[in-house]
This record gives sequence, C-alpha cells and structure tokens, in this order.
Amino acid sequence: MIHSGRSQAQIARELGVSEYSLTLWKRAYLGHLKPGQLDGEQMSPEQMFEKIRQQHKEIEHLKRQREILKKAMSILGEEPNSGMR
Repeated sequence: MIHSGRSQAQIARELGVSEYSLTLWKRAYLGHLKPGQLDGEQMSPEQMFEKIRQQHKEIEHLKRQREILKKAMSILGEEPNSGMR
C-alpha cells in the first residue's frame, strides 16, 4: 500500500482482511519510522506517505493529459482527405 501505489481496498481484498485492519497496520508501521526531511521541511512518516500519495495522483493526472495531447496533435497533424473541401 505504501510502496506499491495500489489502493487500500485492492490490497485488503488480495489479503482477505478489512480495510480498517490495513489502516491500523499502516499506522503502526509508520509510527515506528523516524521523521524525515523533504525539501528541507521536517515531516512525519504519515505526512510523507500523504505527500507521496498526492504525487502519485498528480502523476496519473499528468499522464492522462499527455495522452489527450498526443491524440489531439495526431488529429491536427493529419493531412485533410482529398475528397473533403
């Protein structure tokens, strides 16, 4: 869940446990980790996890935008059919 980028619901189904159990396990795991720095700012493991989750969502959004732009450029770059006026 932390490193795979897969959703909590998906992992819970795969493991055959409740999402609530995963939440408790994640909190326990992150609670044992030391705080770290990101861009010079001290962050707890929970804050770092949330930041990574947000960045994954942003990356997926940007990938979708890139695909849309690629399709638009290919449409605009096509030569008009000789039969069309």
